[in-house]
Amino acid sequence: VDEENSFNEMLDNLKFLHSIVTTHQTSLRKIALKERPVTRDNFFNVKSLFTLRDLFDSRVHLGHHIGCWNAANKKYLYGIRNNMHIIDIASTEQHLWRALNVASLTAYSGGSVLFVNTRPGYGQIVQRAASSCGERFWTETKLLGKYEELDLTWFDKGKPDLVICSSVNNPICQKLLLHCNKYLVPSIGILDSDVDPTNLTYVIPGNDDSSQSILFYHKVFARAIQRAKLVRESYQPEPSASAKNLR
Repeated sequence: VDEENSFNEMLDNLKFLHSIVTTHQTSLRKIALKERPVTRDNFFNVKSLFTLRDLFDSRVHLGHHIGCWNAANKKYLYGIRNNMHIIDIASTEQHLWRALNVASLTAYSGGSVLFVNTRPGYGQIVQRAASSCGERFWTETKLLGKYEELDLTWFDKGKPDLVICSSVNNPICQKLLLHCNKYLVPSIGILDSDVDPTNLTYVIPGNDDSSQSILFYHKVFARAIQRAKLVRESYQPEPSASAKNLR
């Protein structure tokens, strides 16, 4: 009986020690998730996701006719060719790196991302990108009157931690972005030469109405989010051999 009591006492002590170790590992993991991305430059290595040549080949540099530009975007323009604005892809590169880091950090921290494009014809691109990285999408194409309210009850019930919008000038998206500002949800938006940047948190100067460019944006964002989730999983502590034996 004494031996049995001694064994049970030892087992209880081991379980107690295991609980302490588990709690400590959980604390360390939370600290790592919080601090690692901001203590190392280019932690998510987003600069490897694309090149300047990729931007050019995806027609990201092509803006709109000079007669329909937004003057607020002047600093993002390289020049004019055949009466069309040319977007400075060196600026696009810098802003896209920053936006990819924001999306990566959101995913790494366990946050949710909502991909948005309300232009007909691009829904499939958006849906595939969102699905490939386990995030949500919204491709509503309903036409609204100038003063018509947009039903966003679905948004309020499950607010995302980040919105990525590639059709910013669309009236539906403008209403959604205003809603994001109201609820302090950060947004990333593609800023063509005619787009109003007012309601965006992070801008990416670039063509927003070419299938090549839209496919490119969503491909790199999906890859960045996938990579961030893999990094997050890699920092989960593995249970020790003794801990496995106690289960």
